[in-house]
Amino acid sequence: MLKKESLKGIMPALCTITKADGELDDEEERALVRFCIECGVHGLAVSLIGGEFYKFTEEERERLYKIVIDEVNGKVPVFVGTSHSGTEVAIRLSKYAQDVGADGIIVLPPYFNKVEATLCLHQHFEAIMNSVDIPVMIQDSEDETGVYMTPTFYFELAEKYENFWAVKVEGYRIIDKILEIKRILNDKLIIFGGMGGKNLLKEMELGVKGNIPGASICDFLVKVYEEYQKGNIDKAKEVFLKLKPFFDFISIYGAAWIEIEKEALALRGVIKFTHSRRPRIALSEEGRKELRLVLEKLGLLDE
Repeated sequence: MLKKESLKGIMPALCTITKADGELDDEEERALVRFCIECGVHGLAVSLIGGEFYKFTEEERERLYKIVIDEVNGKVPVFVGTSHSGTEVAIRLSKYAQDVGADGIIVLPPYFNKVEATLCLHQHFEAIMNSVDIPVMIQDSEDETGVYMTPTFYFELAEKYENFWAVKVEGYRIIDKILEIKRILNDKLIIFGGMGGKNLLKEMELGVKGNIPGASICDFLVKVYEEYQKGNIDKAKEVFLKLKPFFDFISIYGAAWIEIEKEALALRGVIKFTHSRRPRIALSEEGRKELRLVLEKLGLLDE
């Protein structure tokens, strides 16, 4: 079983690769896993928001879990997204993830009916935590779900469940929320950042243990993280600064961020297909050209 101190570093959230007809592409997904491992990532996450989990059936999500866990083959920890607005479905997915070898699960609050009542949130998460023995990470994505969860809420869960290990924090209030959680819980929970890694340096300054970004620039983020951990702060800042044009690009074309991730991976030669199931927001042709220029300046495209 995964040791708590091993949950750290850069853990990319994989996008879900589909063919032109919308079917899962097993081989392309495996290629993406191999790329991330070659980049030196410290873990992988699958079937999160960036993986468009909400567009896939239970059976497809379970198939995706197996593909990723099989390809990783124990090289790094794999945390599986088992979010669903229905508690029973989330439990089924969580149990399946544990059965096929996931090292942990990542869950959102119920996001469809936006149950903000503390009792309902407790019921949902406690039922999931009771259903598995592996570590649980809650994804706090208030901007996406509309559900606000307080640090006190996390404290109450952490006091009750030993397998509640971590929180992934994101959204426009990310820094304030990290500070609030650390003030109430100290080091009782492991905190991961999100937001594509754009706040990675600040997060590490605050004592955050890792980040769950996309995969397209994970090699850069691994370098930033590892230099920082070695105490080479200036070097970490130097590498991170190179990513500013990429993050600026995301801020302009952010509505198409899932398409940007796939397009960047395709431009880098990692995957062939950039198709996404509907509904989707496509990246414009102008956006594609700009993205190519950004990646060229980063030295990420073959000559």
